[in-house]
Amino acid sequence: MKITKYLCLAFSFLLFSCDKVETGGTDNVNEDAISFTASITAVNNGATRLTTNNSWAGLTDNSIAVKIGDVVKKYTVSATGEMTSDAPFFWNEISAQDATVSAWYPYNEGVKPEVVVYADQSIAENFQKSDFLECETTISKENSVLTFTHAGAKIICKVELDEEVDASLNASKVMLSGFTGIADGEIITTNGAREALVAPQSVAANQVKVMIELSDGRYTEGDPNPVVREGTIEDPFKIEKGYYYTFNATVYASKMTVVCTGSSAWTGDSSDVDAETPEVGPDAEGDSWEQNGEDANVDGETSTVSPGNGNGSAWTGSTDNVEAGTRE
Repeated sequence: MKITKYLCLAFSFLLFSCDKVETGGTDNVNEDAISFTASITAVNNGATRLTTNNSWAGLTDNSIAVKIGDVVKKYTVSATGEMTSDAPFFWNEISAQDATVSAWYPYNEGVKPEVVVYADQSIAENFQKSDFLECETTISKENSVLTFTHAGAKIICKVELDEEVDASLNASKVMLSGFTGIADGEIITTNGAREALVAPQSVAANQVKVMIELSDGRYTEGDPNPVVREGTIEDPFKIEKGYYYTFNATVYASKMTVVCTGSSAWTGDSSDVDAETPEVGPDAEGDSWEQNGEDANVDGETSTVSPGNGNGSAWTGSTDNVEAGTRE
């Protein structure tokens, strides 16, 4: 009986020990887990924005793929870049003092995705899902920061109207054509800031076209339809990952010119885009707003109120004389 009892105890201890090794049940094993931290191009100013603006905050899917050797594991990233996993990598799994790591976002079931963007990026979710991040680096126990860069590129369209154009940029829609790597169409509609995400590619002369629709209710003189102008970028150029490109477009009465003014590293958290604010005012009934940008005069009277007797919410307009003296 004693032998059987000791054998059962030994077997139970063995199972308990194995459970600790496999699941990280001991402090020693937990301490041996690789502690990753994720940053985006080493710029994260703490703003509560999405990855398109270089922050992890606000993601609907915060899963990152981390690959060492042939093994891919799923990690979760917090708003501040801390990464955790239910099945992390451990240093004792790595023979050398450092390791080469490949990582990407989104996780995509552990398979690194190609950069393919959505056509209608005026929808915030489509714009966010068109952003892809990647990282290739070597880590050590002294430095295990994974610095991600954008795998795609961003286009910023700056639009201005010639002084002879009787129209407004209010509620305008900017579209791009001539790019490849679009999932569900051939024309990209930019977001409200006139920005769009595109895949890296080489662009031939006159390949990319910028189109603008001025649909706020004001039109070019003599044109009964919303103003639609388009222009092509005459010079060839190359779209590289991790950069943003500025397109300057000028709308004239009968044409539009577009120039790519160059590229910059995509590391900031905001972009300045020229725009006009609408001129609107309440109509005569006071329950709607003019859509053509014109002001409407509203007739009205202001109520006259004065203090009352203090017995209710009404104000009677009467006054009382009160004598007062100082207390000795």
